[in-house]
Amino acid sequence: MIRNSFLTAIAVAVLPVAAMAETALPVEIVTVHAAPNLIDHRFVGRIEAANSFPGAFRASGRITEITVETGDHVPAGSVIARLDATQATAAVAGAQAGLAAAEASLRQAEQARDRARNLLDRGAGTQSQLDAAEQAFLTAQAGHNQAAARLETTMQALEDTIIRTNNDLIVLDKLAQSGEIVGPGQEVLTLATDGRLEALFLSPDMAGLEAMRGVKIELQHGDGPPVETEITEISPVLTSSGTVEVRAEIPPDTAADWTIGNTVKGHVNAETTPVHTVPWTALSATRNGPAVWTVTPETMAVHLNLIVIESYDDAGIAVSEGLSDGMLVVGAGSQALYEGKIVTQAGENQ
Repeated sequence: MIRNSFLTAIAVAVLPVAAMAETALPVEIVTVHAAPNLIDHRFVGRIEAANSFPGAFRASGRITEITVETGDHVPAGSVIARLDATQATAAVAGAQAGLAAAEASLRQAEQARDRARNLLDRGAGTQSQLDAAEQAFLTAQAGHNQAAARLETTMQALEDTIIRTNNDLIVLDKLAQSGEIVGPGQEVLTLATDGRLEALFLSPDMAGLEAMRGVKIELQHGDGPPVETEITEISPVLTSSGTVEVRAEIPPDTAADWTIGNTVKGHVNAETTPVHTVPWTALSATRNGPAVWTVTPETMAVHLNLIVIESYDDAGIAVSEGLSDGMLVVGAGSQALYEGKIVTQAGENQ
């Protein structure tokens, strides 16, 4: 009797727990649908060279000449700056004289070797004489090679006293004057490839900015006609002023009409990859990234879905990956969920 009463008590106690486990949790459930991701934004910036780089000597010395000024357009192959090359020129002359002497010694040694070989062939010479002549030839040959290498080194040192353009360039800045002493690698001029310009905009760090990479942008420069191009770069880091650098290449066929440093306006009006928008209350954080709880309609059980956030604003979060049309997503109440939890739409009669 006692045993039966005990079992009955356990059964009565378990029934409410089981009922609680099966009770669906009321939450907000929204159905997501893809919508166009429209971008309409205006920028103001300036025109810059697309690839500026320093012009510097490879050697140290006193500058004797800088033939260009800021803003000059310089054709390829031009010498635009020189160092005092007195010592380098003398070194080249000495190396040339040394090479000429080494060539003469090599010719003499070669003739002596050939003569010793002929004498040995006729029986009028000895093997030791040929061996000595061969050794003298090898020594002269090594001396000639050393002299040639020395001349090449001194000629490179002479070349290092000038700055020569490899491409058509534009001078952005002149940082030194004739008579100054500079070290190797010290910037003397700031240069850029001629005809390659870009528009640089400083944008607030706003939602959806990253989605503009590769989209069309219309550039307006002064009273000239607008030019359509693409946004080529959006910096992943903020500037010291808290803005984001946005760059767009100016088409080379129109670059001649644009001036470095002038103001340029940009207008983006485009439609990018469609997105699914979910309420802020749907967002959950996991160690693998942002996620939302989705509902299986047949069972009303929830599952955690990782997502990729495209942008966000006051209306909600735009999701570019992780959701598909018609999915049910939990909004308010998502903080109380776990994998497999049964839910129901809040406000429905139970």
